[in-house]
Amino acid sequence: MKVAVIYNPTSGKGIKNKTLEKLKKILLQYDYIPDFYKTMYPKHAEEIIEQLDFYHLVISIGGDGTFSEVTNGNLKRKSPLILAHLPLGTTNDIGAMYGYGKNIYRNLENILQGRIIDIDNCYINDKPFIYSASFGKFVKASYDTPKKFKKKYGYLAYLIEGMKELKGKTKLYDFTCKLDNKIIYGKYSFILVS
Repeated sequence: MKVAVIYNPTSGKGIKNKTLEKLKKILLQYDYIPDFYKTMYPKHAEEIIEQLDFYHLVISIGGDGTFSEVTNGNLKRKSPLILAHLPLGTTNDIGAMYGYGKNIYRNLENILQGRIIDIDNCYINDKPFIYSASFGKFVKASYDTPKKFKKKYGYLAYLIEGMKELKGKTKLYDFTCKLDNKIIYGKYSFILVS
């Protein structure tokens, strides 16, 4: 069976060649023939999966953003491929949501021994998102936190960046949504859809 491994070499503390070699060895033990694709720039993972030929499985390695790109690219395909994700980012919210542990090799074995399940594809105004979408106060902190601080301080780096937003005026946004046939309206400083 063929597996495509799309990885972000700069996620988290970085992905080393020896890690990739060990992952390759595990894949071969499970009769998967791997092709590795390294991302080089933002949205590259999305482009890679859009252009792939058929694979029995596509594994994303990186942070939440890498998996988001892989999923978004997969949704653009005429025939979407089966996806899995190995979390190696700074926070790994998606990995936590799916019950992954800290050991990437054990996580890979769990994927290869597991079963295929369907998950929801979420959209806001026809734009897909993986597990959450938000706007308002503190949202920019996750995007504005410099990568070098994330590598050095982990979660704390996001808190430090978020503290900067405590200064200044809080903007309120008009928000309307339909949920279970009920219209919800109000003014909010922060909205999170999960």
